[in-house]
Amino acid sequence: MTLLDQTLFEAMTVTGEREEPPGIVASESAYPPNITFFAPRDPKLRAVHETAILGDPHLGTPSGDTEPVTHLIREAKASFPDKLFAKRIFIMGDTFDVITTGVGPSDEFMGVPIEDIPLEAYEAEMKRMQLTEPQRDFMRVLRDEMLAGAEIIHFNDNHGGGCWDKFIGSTYMGIRVVQDAVWQTKSGKKYFMTHGNKYDPPNSLINMLCCKVYNALLLLDTKLNQLAAWMYLQRVYYAQFFKEKFKKGIGSFFSHYRENALAEGENLGCSAVIMGHTHCMVFSEDYINPAAMQACPIHVVFEYKDGTIGI
Repeated sequence: MTLLDQTLFEAMTVTGEREEPPGIVASESAYPPNITFFAPRDPKLRAVHETAILGDPHLGTPSGDTEPVTHLIREAKASFPDKLFAKRIFIMGDTFDVITTGVGPSDEFMGVPIEDIPLEAYEAEMKRMQLTEPQRDFMRVLRDEMLAGAEIIHFNDNHGGGCWDKFIGSTYMGIRVVQDAVWQTKSGKKYFMTHGNKYDPPNSLINMLCCKVYNALLLLDTKLNQLAAWMYLQRVYYAQFFKEKFKKGIGSFFSHYRENALAEGENLGCSAVIMGHTHCMVFSEDYINPAAMQACPIHVVFEYKDGTIGI
C-alpha cells in the first residue's frame, strides 16, 4: 500500500448540521445530542494519511488480530518519522470485547488526557482488560500517536455490554467515545458513521445461529493460523468465508443494515455511510464497512490528500 504525503485542511470538532458546500463547516449545535460532527483537522498537523478507519478490533479475545495494523503504522512511521500515521483514526466499535472478557473500562481514566496517564498506568489498565501482548502493542502504538497529536475515536457498540454509555462525550485512556457521528471529508462529502448494532433484527433466530457458527469458526481460524505462522503456511479464513457466503445466500438479512443506515444518514444531510458490526467487508460509493480486525483479512480505509476515500 502506497503511503501518501498529506497536505491538510482547516478543521474543528463540533456538533453540527446538514450538508454544506465543500469546505464549509456546519454550524455548532445543529445535530442531535447523540451525533458528533467531525470536520477535517488542523492543516498544521503533519501526517502520512488524513484519516484512517479501522474495523472492529475485539481486543481481549484470542481472535483479535491487531498485528497487521500495528505493522502498517510502524512501517509508515519508519518512512516518515516526523509525521503522524493519520491525523484522525476512527475505530468502528467493538474495540474492547467486554462481553467476552467480563472486564469493563475503569472510571479512573474517564476524561483524563493521554499526556496525564503514565505509561505504567496505561500498561496496567490494558493488562487488566485482558489484552494479549500483540493487542497491548497495538495500544502502545495508538498511545504514541495520541501523544503526537492524533485523535482516536471509538464508537459505542454491543460488545461493550453497555459500559461505554457513561463515557459518551468523554474519553477513555485518551480515546474519544461517541455514539454516532457525521464526518466531513476534505472534499466536503459527509458520511454518517455508526457501529451498526442498532439495526439488528429483534430476536432473530437467523442472526443468533449465524453468530454462533461464526464465533466457532473464528476460534478454529485462530488456532489454525497460529499453527500456520509456526509452519510458515498461508493463513485460513473459514469464518469470513462463511459470513460472505451467508450474506450472499440471505442477502435481504444484511441489506437492511445498509438501507436503514443510509436512511438515517440522509436525514442528517449525509450521502454515504460507514459502519462496523457485520464483519462483512463492503466498499462502495455510498456504503463502507471495513469488516473486523479478527482472524480474517484486515482492511484499513483511508482518506487521502484530496479528500477521496480508498482502501
